[in-house]
Amino acid sequence: MREVRLASVHRNALPQSLRCARLHAEPVIVATRRGNPFANAQKRLPHRAYIGRQGPWRRVDREEIDAAAARIAGGGEYLSWAGGRGTEIGRTVFGFDTPEKAQAMKAWIDASSIADRPLPEPPPNLPQLKAG
Repeated sequence: MREVRLASVHRNALPQSLRCARLHAEPVIVATRRGNPFANAQKRLPHRAYIGRQGPWRRVDREEIDAAAARIAGGGEYLSWAGGRGTEIGRTVFGFDTPEKAQAMKAWIDASSIADRPLPEPPPNLPQLKAG
C-alpha cells in the first residue's frame, strides 16, 4: 500500500481545498488489486468435478454439497462455481488440487443423486404493489 495525497485522487480537490477553512492535504490509503483472484484460484485447482443440472439449488441441498466438498477437500482448498463456458455451461463445477479429491467428489455426486433432487419451490404469487 502507498500513501496518496487527496489532491491527486479527486478532480475538484484544489478548488475544494481553497474553499475549505483548513488548507492541508489529507493522506488517503489506496489499495489496488493486481490480477484476478478467481482466475488464479481456478488455475491453482485444475482438477474438476461436475454436477450436471439446470436451475438453482434448495438451501439444504447447497449446504449438503458444500459440506461434502469441504469434507473431501480435507481442510485443503476447493472452489465451486456455476459453469459459464465450454463444457461447463449449465453445470455446477468443483475445483480441487488433486485428481483423487475430484474423483471422490464425482463418486459422492453419483452416490447421492444430488442432480436428480427437486428444484426449490417458487415464491408465492403475491399481488404486486403499485406506486401512485
